[in-house]
Amino acid sequence: MEELLKYILQNLVSKPEKISISKKEEGADITFIIQVDDEDKGKIIGKGGRNIKAIRDILVVLAKRSQQKVFLKIE
Repeated sequence: MEELLKYILQNLVSKPEKISISKKEEGADITFIIQVDDEDKGKIIGKGGRNIKAIRDILVVLAKRSQQKVFLKIE
């Protein structure tokens, strides 16, 4: 799941080398904390939040297969 998230983000941003993803697991909950360059935050969020919603939707589908919940935070 983390590799897929990184792949998606690398293809959205202009500075893929500045992507940092950390993962916190608490029981069945997984929280991915994404850190990117300030210029790229808007690209990840997208117009009206469409990009981040699509990314979350993909991760939620993957997490449901293993009875987990996924959360994303952008810093």
